[in-house]
Amino acid sequence: MTAIKLIIFDMDGIIFDSEKLYMHFLKLIMKRYHYNLTKRQYLKTLGLTDSATRIKMQKLFGSSFDFDKIYSEAKQEMMAYIEENNIPIKDGIINLLNFLKANNFKIAIASSTEKATIFYYLQKSNLTGYFDYIVGGDDVTNSKPHPEIFLKVCDKANIDPSMAIVLEDSPNGLLAAIKANITTICIPDLLFPSQEIVNKCFAMVNNADEIIELIKKGIN
Repeated sequence: MTAIKLIIFDMDGIIFDSEKLYMHFLKLIMKRYHYNLTKRQYLKTLGLTDSATRIKMQKLFGSSFDFDKIYSEAKQEMMAYIEENNIPIKDGIINLLNFLKANNFKIAIASSTEKATIFYYLQKSNLTGYFDYIVGGDDVTNSKPHPEIFLKVCDKANIDPSMAIVLEDSPNGLLAAIKANITTICIPDLLFPSQEIVNKCFAMVNNADEIIELIKKGIN
């Protein structure tokens, strides 16, 4: 059995229950500009960087869709909400982070979200001290499902991908981790991945607490 040394977290939908929150504000802003965003359309953007999301949204709503303006306003609305109310943390995450720290694992975030937003969320939630490495969407050239972001984390940590685990929820993120040849655990959030993708994962669990039990048993 290869010794696991590094646990890599996606952020939105894994650490924070932020996907639903952002969808809510994006739908509100888009409605102001006379666009109707469906949940199915929103789900197509999960795990993508801003540049990749821009391409996707302009394909869905036309080249005149003012991505920068609309997404900026949606983020401002969401940030104002978070400033007032904080951002909800997913079930079991604190338990898992404490377990990993107590057992001397290196812990990283690899998120398509911009790094400044990642740090803001962590600071607001008092989680900053848990993470040894952080790679954001603005640190990479290629968006998930390209494996670049996960390989970059392994490189920063100087840890071989065979000694890492990725925790992901979105199909794009899961595919990226699988392509990086990293042991992948799926925790579904808004979008349940296809059975084909699930079959390529090491495991699928309901929450972060179940990952503790998997690690205790050993990852083969």
